[in-house]
Amino acid sequence: MQEVKVTEKSKKMAIATELTDINIRQKAITVSNEKIGPLVKKSNRDAWTAITEEDERNSLLIETMMADIGVRVSPKESTRLLTELAADIIAKEDSSTLEKLETYEVLRLDQMCTSNLLQKALQLAKKDIKESLSHVESLHASMTKQLNQIKKLIESASIEIIMGEEPSGGVIERARDAAINAAGSWLGKKNRTAEEMGVLTLLHRDHLKILALIQEV
Repeated sequence: MQEVKVTEKSKKMAIATELTDINIRQKAITVSNEKIGPLVKKSNRDAWTAITEEDERNSLLIETMMADIGVRVSPKESTRLLTELAADIIAKEDSSTLEKLETYEVLRLDQMCTSNLLQKALQLAKKDIKESLSHVESLHASMTKQLNQIKKLIESASIEIIMGEEPSGGVIERARDAAINAAGSWLGKKNRTAEEMGVLTLLHRDHLKILALIQEV
């Protein structure tokens, strides 16, 4: 296979694009928190409040890094479409509680995976870029922790919705990733536009790839 030469400018632009993707997704998460909060059980409200407060701190870190890297770019079109669709599902009154919870977890999973990708890419970056994005490691650690916390909150609530009773401790084992769950269920729904179906197919396929990559690491 012929080696592809990537210029330093291209690397910086690519890294800036991933950071921009994280930024628009973080904004969608912050807005969606207002819709998801009331769905969280009262016994978990303190944990939820801590998560949302950490979101605000992460938003400031992202804005700081975007300013420090000195490059402003547009997000990827696929990221924009997926993020807008997810935010729309969560905001819609006719979306079921289960759909909102699963879609919210998709956003969180995407965010964690992108921060992980950015962190690994920075290991190969030049010193000036590493210094500009010095908060990426702590950002990724925060998003990974948040995802693990949210999995427990959402899974418990989702099982209760499906089964009509709270799960016992041993029940909360993930049979499959919530991203595949959410995308698969929405792909099977009727009355979806061609644009929505295309985006959801992309989401389902990309998360299968992400799972395969994570299992290899």
